[in-house]
Amino acid sequence: MRRPWAVGRGRWGVTGQRDSAGAPLGLPGERAALPSRPAARGPQPTAFDVLKVARPLSWFNTVFACAAGAFVAGGGAGALRSGRNLLAGLYFTLPYNLLLYGINDICDYPSDRLNPRKNSVEGGLLPPETHRPILALIAAANAPILPALLAAGDRRANGVLAFLLATTVAYSAPPLRLKEVAGLDSSISATHYVTPFVYGLALNRAAAYPAREIAAFVAWCMASQSFGAIQDVEFDRAVGSGSIATALGPRRTAILAADLYLAAAGAVLTGPGIGLARGKRVAAALAILPYAGNVALFLRDPRPERANRHWRAFLGLNLWAGAAYTIILLWGKTKHKPFG
Repeated sequence: MRRPWAVGRGRWGVTGQRDSAGAPLGLPGERAALPSRPAARGPQPTAFDVLKVARPLSWFNTVFACAAGAFVAGGGAGALRSGRNLLAGLYFTLPYNLLLYGINDICDYPSDRLNPRKNSVEGGLLPPETHRPILALIAAANAPILPALLAAGDRRANGVLAFLLATTVAYSAPPLRLKEVAGLDSSISATHYVTPFVYGLALNRAAAYPAREIAAFVAWCMASQSFGAIQDVEFDRAVGSGSIATALGPRRTAILAADLYLAAAGAVLTGPGIGLARGKRVAAALAILPYAGNVALFLRDPRPERANRHWRAFLGLNLWAGAAYTIILLWGKTKHKPFG
């Protein structure tokens, strides 16, 4: 039976007693070891934290855009199973989106900590002690794939990829931080989704680039970024951060977004083509109109606190529109012409 005074080699030495100076006492002739304390570490991001930052609901936007570019380039569905396209598709899931949104969430922490919609499926919340681990994860996710993509691409494809990476960093990170320049924020944001489509074309050596459809995609992306910025107006202004929505105000920004959606639908609809091509253009334009309708509903009472409900509707519309455009692309597809 263990004696209550014989505590063994505990925290304070062998006997568990201390001298008048407060030092631990040990056996005669033995020097008691002081307790060792591990170096303090801040909270480390969990796998769930990383997923919230990377926003899996948005992966479809980049993966589908790249795959659509490869498909339109002329390889058909079979080309999507090639090594370079599978690698590109993999890159535009976690690695690229962690780069895009991880840098964004690190640099936006001052306003994000005031924003109740953060730390959810709509985005992560990264306190300063998590910044270094997240940056390390971004590097670890991107470093193995980017050299392989560069090896698979030609000069044009690699130039497109380099442009995408440059705009991705410049959008959020200082010193440029282009997301705070009203107007430029929405146009640079568009490159994050349009450029994967162009990259899919370039990676598959497309002989032609559908300029009208690319312009329509740019308009759609600019509208979406502008509308999404409305819900953050209060929090951006609180920390002195700028955006197109802080510059124009909620109502005018929403009107601009609706106009851009209608411009995107008009660009698709008025393109050349007869018969099947015309039917595909009509279907593609109709798939964009619900976005304008969603903004119109918000304009009935354009307060920033109401914007998030319509933003969640936007996320749902993305899934519906993505399914619609998949059918449109597969329906009587003609080489180099998405709606031909």
